[in-house]
Amino acid sequence: MSKLRIGARYDTRHGLVGALNLQMTNILIPGLRIDNEAQFIGLNRFMSRAFYPSRTLDFPLYPFIRFDYKRIPAYVYDTDGDRIASYLDRSTTLGMGAGILYKNYWNIETRFDREFVNVHPDIASDESIRFTTWKDRLWEVHLNSDIDRLDDAFAPHKGMLLHIGYEESIKTLKARSRYSRLEIYGDWYHTIWKKHIIRLYGFFGESQIEGVANKFLYQNGPDRFIGADYDQVVGTRMSVLRFDYAFEFRKNAFLKVIVNTLFNFQNEYMAPGIRPEPMTGYGFAVKYVSPVGPIQLALGHGSRSVYKSVVKQGILYLTAGYNF
Repeated sequence: MSKLRIGARYDTRHGLVGALNLQMTNILIPGLRIDNEAQFIGLNRFMSRAFYPSRTLDFPLYPFIRFDYKRIPAYVYDTDGDRIASYLDRSTTLGMGAGILYKNYWNIETRFDREFVNVHPDIASDESIRFTTWKDRLWEVHLNSDIDRLDDAFAPHKGMLLHIGYEESIKTLKARSRYSRLEIYGDWYHTIWKKHIIRLYGFFGESQIEGVANKFLYQNGPDRFIGADYDQVVGTRMSVLRFDYAFEFRKNAFLKVIVNTLFNFQNEYMAPGIRPEPMTGYGFAVKYVSPVGPIQLALGHGSRSVYKSVVKQGILYLTAGYNF
């Protein structure tokens, strides 16, 4: 009837983050499922979702309603790679939609949201004047498709994952802002001689922004783009190609070598008209999938700024615990 889950994770961006998740079934209506999750300490987020899977069709068709509140700290960097502002990405979202799950690996969802946004800087220099306090109320349409054929969620050895997401705001008389955003990314894993694992990752995204301060494209962290700090690879258009080689030297323990390239980059909100050269980063990592979650220590090397590839930097990443 109900299930309570408690978790914690750590990363060098948000520090320690705790989570409580409560799942309830057959509340009020037989078959109704309600999923509530709260995240706290390093960031604050509360998500609630109620959905009703169909019992009459061969594949589950489910309507749902959702509530999402977030208060997540983020940074802004200038073209030299210096941190010039700290702000809170804060919003409250109410939504409803429907989804289809096909054979437990292909999920398609569409939804209609009402988002109340309140973004404001905590610390800002004169250079970040474009990043001022921003409040608005948006009507949004979302469409997502996810195909997951990976053999393992935390240490894949083979399979593929493909995500396509599109969202767009509807211009209204009361809304001062408008945006549209498309993201496509995929992972492919293959194992050779049981111990040698190859990963290929690709990302393409494009966002059209008119007065919106929190709808950027992000490629954050050591599992997306190594060699850059968190919140440094942020733009309105970008492509990423990445290659990982991992050697499983013992069960659930891996040594990894990583190379990735960022190209086709633009940020028309923060640096309009600038088209930087491709940026390459590389790194090494050790990962262990423990009973309490994956633990990974990675060292990356890359450019200090997306716009100036001459100046280099080293980044140390530490992540521990399950993603949620």
